[in-house]
Amino acid sequence: MDINFDGLEDFVIANYLGGNAGTLYAYFIQDKDGKFKIDHYLTDQVRFFPRNIDFKNKTLTFLHLSGCCSQVNFKIQLQNSNKWKQTFYEEKPL
Repeated sequence: MDINFDGLEDFVIANYLGGNAGTLYAYFIQDKDGKFKIDHYLTDQVRFFPRNIDFKNKTLTFLHLSGCCSQVNFKIQLQNSNKWKQTFYEEKPL
């Protein structure tokens, strides 16, 4: 899986199971030397597994439960600066 759209294979592993929001993940990005480094933004801030990866627009879309009574849908886009930017956020009651 190429999570940062650079043509190199990255990997994602579950690092927490449970809670109302579901499974949380750690993201490891491969560099040009073939070494993997943790992506702290995706691991510490995003934490969820993308339900959609859009290579054309360089976006990741996420959907997860928030507590007992709502659902969160959000999208992040990889910018030319190689930083992620949230481009959509919606929280709906269940």
